[in-house]
Amino acid sequence: MRQVFGQWSATTRVRYLVLFNTGIEWERGGETDLKKVLLASALIIICLALGLNFRTPQLENNETISPPKAVDHNNNTSKEEARVLDILGNSDNLSPQEWTAMQAWRKNVQQMASENTASLFLNGSSPKAQVALTFDDGPDEEFTTRVLDVLKQYHVPATFFFKGNQLDRYASVAKRAYEEGNLIASHAYSHQELDKMSAPDIEKEIVATDKAFERVLGVQPAMIRPPFGAINQDVLEVCSNNQEKVILWSIDTLDWSQPEPDHIAQNVLKNVRPGDIILMHSCKDREATVQALPKIIEGLQLKGYEMVDLSKLLKIPAYKTL
Repeated sequence: MRQVFGQWSATTRVRYLVLFNTGIEWERGGETDLKKVLLASALIIICLALGLNFRTPQLENNETISPPKAVDHNNNTSKEEARVLDILGNSDNLSPQEWTAMQAWRKNVQQMASENTASLFLNGSSPKAQVALTFDDGPDEEFTTRVLDVLKQYHVPATFFFKGNQLDRYASVAKRAYEEGNLIASHAYSHQELDKMSAPDIEKEIVATDKAFERVLGVQPAMIRPPFGAINQDVLEVCSNNQEKVILWSIDTLDWSQPEPDHIAQNVLKNVRPGDIILMHSCKDREATVQALPKIIEGLQLKGYEMVDLSKLLKIPAYKTL
């Protein structure tokens, strides 16, 4: 009992002593009412229980309550436990053979993502109602510009995966996208299938793109989306060695296969989940994508989703430290 008493806070000790002495006084004063004695005993037992099992932090003596630690959103180790979503989205224009091949590719990259959670991302892992709109194959003067107009109208950020060999030619468009608060990432330099290249050639694509980014935007991208989603372990390793995370997608609008605004929008709105990375394109002949974008934004907002850039969704840096 002495050991237990010593573990209590000062407040708990006082409560116990007061109640204990009260019971004694009742007996000394001739109070033999059994109910009063039982009540005092019950209160002492309750006090014991509270003292042992329900102590709350007390600012007594030198005790302090430490503030919660801040979360570093650019530190991948502090993010939620990684999860890999199924890749959704369909097209009525794909042949059975094309659809089968696409399903096999999806299954393969999902497996790779589950085995390489620090370097390959299909989606974010937070349960928050957040998604990222992403656009491949820019910049260009017409469709990238029109996509930017829609994003600006709705005050929504996006992530653009720009081809390195287009940056100098359309520098003003790239600068506008960057200055308006969008995230600009790499789509490699010459839009080739990286998984068919040697490691040195993959690195050349990355280095050439880094140089183009630095010339035009003054930054180097820390994210890359290999053209066509063509990846293998060599691609992941070279990108990782060059401090670039590989970003794919969990919703494919297939805006290139079935370029119909309603179909593109429904591929998003019927399938959306927290953490989704949504694939679209902002290049030549993407009129349907531009028309679908307001439907997508308004539909997501009605469902309570916030659209954020990939750095916020994935909690990883957007650009390398120069």
